[in-house]
Amino acid sequence: MKKSITLIVLFISLLVSNVTLASEPLEDGTGFTGKWHLEVVDYLNEGRTISGDEMFGSAQYQIFDEDGKFIQIGPEGKRKGKYTFDLTQEKLIIDTKVKGSKEQITFQVINKKENTYVLEYISGDTIMLLHFTKKN
Repeated sequence: MKKSITLIVLFISLLVSNVTLASEPLEDGTGFTGKWHLEVVDYLNEGRTISGDEMFGSAQYQIFDEDGKFIQIGPEGKRKGKYTFDLTQEKLIIDTKVKGSKEQITFQVINKKENTYVLEYISGDTIMLLHFTKKN
């Protein structure tokens, strides 16, 4: 029993240290400014994966300006708003309007590297991992 508990503690310690190493803030302070493309969406609750292009079209991308402005370009046109990036809680919060109604969307940052991000979005029974790559 003690060996099992020790192994579990070691595994959790290893997992936490790996996540911490992968989660260092990027040089620009927010870590998310620039132009991003949604590559893949994993629906964890359903066990399926869909490409961002299949979901939203290949011309879709998101732009995060240094002044907090957010623009999403996709097949349905532009969606504008504001965003904040909370480095302490590792959350990306987007305030926007959808069909005239104000909406706030919160993503938990799961992993970030120089040119890639993985964000988690939970809404009701839906749990998604969104994989983004930075575009120049």
